[in-house]
Amino acid sequence: MIPLLQLPDGGHPVDVTELLTAYVDEHFETYCSDLNCYQRIFDGKLEVRQGVFTILAVNRFDVTNPNNKKMNRLEFTGSNALLGELVSLICHRGDVNRGHFISYHKVAEQWFLNDDSRPCIPSNNPLDGSIPDETVEILFFKNNV
Repeated sequence: MIPLLQLPDGGHPVDVTELLTAYVDEHFETYCSDLNCYQRIFDGKLEVRQGVFTILAVNRFDVTNPNNKKMNRLEFTGSNALLGELVSLICHRGDVNRGHFISYHKVAEQWFLNDDSRPCIPSNNPLDGSIPDETVEILFFKNNV
C-alpha cells in the first residue's frame, strides 16, 4: 500500500514529514482482513514498519472541485529516522487537464532531471520551488536499514 498524503487547503508550503505523521496518526474504521473474520475494527491505526524504500504519493486534487489542483510546495530537509534519505521524485508540470510527467533522482548528492524531451541532465534540488507549475506527486526514500 502506498500512502496517499492529503495536502491542507490554502496553498502554503508543507513539510513531507508533517504530512506523513498526520497520515500515520489518522484513525480509521475497517473490517478484519481474514476471510473467516467478519468483525468490524473501530479506531484502527497503522503500524509503521521500515523497509529498504518508502514510497509516498501526494493527493493534489480538491474533492470539492476536481478541476482544481492543489499547488502546495513540499519541503523536506536532509533525512530523518522515519523516512530516510530522499532519493527520487516524480513530478507533474501543468494543470489537471494537461501536462507532462518528469522525474528526478539523486546520485552522490547531485540531483538529475529525467525527461523524455531531453537527456538526463544535472539539476537543482527539485523541492526548491524554482519551477512554479511543477508539483511533486510521488516521493521515494531510501531507508538506513
